[in-house]
Amino acid sequence: MIFGKRTDLLAEAKTRIASKPEKYFENRVYGEHEAGGTQVLYLSGVSFQKLGLPKLGPTSIGHYATKVTSVIYKWLAGPVLVAGVFGFFIRRNWERHESERHEHEEKTGFPDQL
Repeated sequence: MIFGKRTDLLAEAKTRIASKPEKYFENRVYGEHEAGGTQVLYLSGVSFQKLGLPKLGPTSIGHYATKVTSVIYKWLAGPVLVAGVFGFFIRRNWERHESERHEHEEKTGFPDQL
């Protein structure tokens, strides 16, 4: 186990594979391309699935999350806009009603009944 910058670790892994290609499974680094590239890289002499590592495609999980949230935001924008417009008119009418109610109370001396 070694620690360092991802670029340095990839270079070290490829150097190890080049020096002893028969030692490593499929002569590849697990995590180099899986899920868009992971923070942890593995070299192994056996199948990565035997180590309990999942078989992942090249697309990152974040990419899928971005696609889902963009669809949600796109479909949510319309109802939020409509609610904002309704809220604007309701508030405007409410303020007008309150000022009319206040004027009515001052004129008559009686509180307005809803």
